[in-house]
Amino acid sequence: MFQELGRLSTQKLLEELVLCALNHTIYRGYQRAKTRDVVGQDVETTCLALSRQQDGARSLMEKLEFHVPPESETLPDWLRKTGFVISFHHCFWQAAYHALRAQLAGQPGPVLWLEIKENELVIVNRSDQEASGLKESKDRLFFDRLQGRLGASFEIWPPVSRPDGFAITIRYHPQ
Repeated sequence: MFQELGRLSTQKLLEELVLCALNHTIYRGYQRAKTRDVVGQDVETTCLALSRQQDGARSLMEKLEFHVPPESETLPDWLRKTGFVISFHHCFWQAAYHALRAQLAGQPGPVLWLEIKENELVIVNRSDQEASGLKESKDRLFFDRLQGRLGASFEIWPPVSRPDGFAITIRYHPQ
């Protein structure tokens, strides 16, 4: 499987990474929502329905109004590095979960998007009102542990609030 991924264009590889993370979002959304409030129950129901679909991840992508950059857009080669793949997966599925909560709470779309620059990728998601307070200690601990595994090539900046949502930045440091 990994050899097949290596033959894909950077856009197609990014799309596969997104779909994999969205499948994780569906699974975790169902698991995490079991003890939540009414919005959480909506998440649980939605994720359960998505998990029963042939291509639930693509359906979730459409629901969130998320789009992978087109083939005509040049993406940096560092998006193909293992450190990026690992950090992207862990950051993206969580952002997608919060974006789904926002979408179900009635936030206008799109509720999830990427901003790709020369040496960084920013994942931006809208959030519902109830989830807008970040749990700094848990987030910081998670990102510190992940950072320890990535080494010096990649740096993850934990979610920060901005006017259009929350942003998680993955920064590439060329060696």
